[in-house]
Amino acid sequence: MKKIPKIHNILESFKGNGIRQKVLRIAMSGSLLFAGVLGSVFLFGTLVIEKMVSERGEDLREEQVKLVEKFNEASMEKSLLQTAALRRDIVEASLAQIKDKVYIVAKGAEIILDNQSQYNPRPLPNTRGNLVYLEKAYMYYNKELANYTPPEVQAEWYKMNNIEDFFLAAMHDYTDNHGDITLVSDKGYVISMDFNPNGEPLMFDDAFLDDYDPVNNAKWFKGVKTTGKLSFSELGVGSDGGFYIHMGAPYYHNGVFAGGVGVGIDVTNLYNELMDTSDDEDMKIIVLNNDGQIIMSSETEGTLKVSTDDLRLVGNDLSEAVNRMISGETGVVRANVDGATYFLAYTPIKSMNWFYGILKEESYVKESAESARADMLKRSEEFQNSVRHIFVTLILIGLALFALTAYFMLKRAHKAADNFVDPIEGLVEGVEKIASGNFSHKLPLNLNNELDKLAEAVNGMGERLEEYMKSQAEKERINAELSLATDIQSGVLPHEFPPFPGRNDFDLFASTTPAREVGGDFYDFYLIDENHLSVTIADVSGKGVGAALFMLISRTMLKQSILESKGEDLADIVNRVNNHLNSENPTLMFVTAFIGVLDLRSGVLSFVNCGHNPPIIYQKSTGGSRYLDVKKNCPLAIMEDVGYEKDEIILSSGDALFLYTDGVTEAMNEDNEQYGEDRLLKRLKPGLTSKDMIKDVEDSIIAYRKNAMQSDDITMLALKACW
Repeated sequence: MKKIPKIHNILESFKGNGIRQKVLRIAMSGSLLFAGVLGSVFLFGTLVIEKMVSERGEDLREEQVKLVEKFNEASMEKSLLQTAALRRDIVEASLAQIKDKVYIVAKGAEIILDNQSQYNPRPLPNTRGNLVYLEKAYMYYNKELANYTPPEVQAEWYKMNNIEDFFLAAMHDYTDNHGDITLVSDKGYVISMDFNPNGEPLMFDDAFLDDYDPVNNAKWFKGVKTTGKLSFSELGVGSDGGFYIHMGAPYYHNGVFAGGVGVGIDVTNLYNELMDTSDDEDMKIIVLNNDGQIIMSSETEGTLKVSTDDLRLVGNDLSEAVNRMISGETGVVRANVDGATYFLAYTPIKSMNWFYGILKEESYVKESAESARADMLKRSEEFQNSVRHIFVTLILIGLALFALTAYFMLKRAHKAADNFVDPIEGLVEGVEKIASGNFSHKLPLNLNNELDKLAEAVNGMGERLEEYMKSQAEKERINAELSLATDIQSGVLPHEFPPFPGRNDFDLFASTTPAREVGGDFYDFYLIDENHLSVTIADVSGKGVGAALFMLISRTMLKQSILESKGEDLADIVNRVNNHLNSENPTLMFVTAFIGVLDLRSGVLSFVNCGHNPPIIYQKSTGGSRYLDVKKNCPLAIMEDVGYEKDEIILSSGDALFLYTDGVTEAMNEDNEQYGEDRLLKRLKPGLTSKDMIKDVEDSIIAYRKNAMQSDDITMLALKACW
């Protein structure tokens, strides 16, 4: 800390014509003038303040009361909104959990329908004449199906009975509550399961079953069938006094609506959460539906009781408030209800299309404001008495302080000069440090004058220079990683053509063009023995070094397994490789692939398509090209023991097979339009050699893309039979 100079040194520093001396003289003159004016103002002010305090006391009290009233109103509005939002969020979170369960079961139904060959028929109890046990699935036969069930419907039904496993998994967290889960097929059959921790087995009479028709009568099913989206039933009251809702979701087969899955769940706890007034018994709570009707209420009498009346039609400011609620807004308004004015905080419960409102009477704010008025009056009188005594003391103190002002102003002038000149010297020193390469050095910003603007500009320049240097280093690191991934990708793929000199019974060529962000495309081909040729094309999910390494692992496992297979079925080989990849896949990548083995004597091509783009086959006998029909197998590394299925075709001399990755068909032009499968099929020219065939497609993609950037790897392999 700089030591304050003595008085004679301060006086001596006024001599001279430098910047520091001029600043000292100006500061001293201004300080003495200011001290004189301030003293006069102080003395005059002390005489008039007491009068002003007395005259303005009442006005200040009224203003303070209004501020208190506004503050209380704002606090009440905020509190009501927070309470409404918190309860809404609790309900939404609980409903979201139920929604997830419904979607799980709906997805399970789609899996069963899409893979019926992998499921065995499962008999379940028939509700007609049999006890229905809780947490056990059972079948509903309505009157029509009881009389006659078409064989194809019966077969699908018994396969769909495997949905019982999905029922149990999805409803595991709800077995302590009352509820049910039901699958309703658009073909008329129904599979259901009930949950009741204290219940007994059920027996349905035939009259009930004859009339039971959820396809036409269940609101949730009508909703999912009509909209194709999640649908809810109205809130209902069960025989045990609890509250229930049904939530339904659709499921599809081959893109066509096939039925719906509905979960009926006890939501009494959610009802109690919404209606809780234990924290404030003066609160009133309502829940409206989309028709402006009160479906839940804490009140049993008056306008706010549960009713089928549309509150939008009551004709006062309550109607306007209800319209705002139903519009989906969140806010607070005043509304007149049964002769009293209330604050109404409202917010939507979107998943149920309900609207939640909390009301608090305005009189509570008024009472608080009046209490504040009385308190302010008492405090104001006490304050005026204190001020009268203080004023006398202040005048005496002021006279003593004025005598010392000249001395302190003299010191202050000296310090002001230092404060003006020293920062300039500091700025010069800081700029020199930044210019020498210390970009992180910061100039001080505590001067509160124009010098701060200069310091800010210099600091900003240093930050931009430092950011630029860091960005250049990051770009170099990313480019190094992409270069490494490119080297991995290109280094392992066979690239010598023709690949098997001396073999004239087939013509083969392949190429890959990496994108800017290197992915995991690869192709492979090799002779298993003199009479069998293996070809592979694949696409690994993801980008960068990780995808390139996973590509290397996948290619190595496939090639080694096929070379060591010794006549093993190709589907079994692929299944074994899939299990290995899945077990050693911490990053959850997957691979789409087409894997084929061609018998060069018979022309039989055995292949397994693992979720990859179907290849194009040209058959000389027909003179046409088409996309090859392939079995729908799962991509590699997603799950174990998938059960891959093999296909076979016969290639004749002159036939051609064209393999590719999605970078071909999904190549984008400048208008973000894809190259597409139709354009590829029309472009293919089987009369060319394999190499020229691929070169022609590459030229077509480049011409189509124009100046658009390549967004994915483009990999192709062409094989022509020449025996």
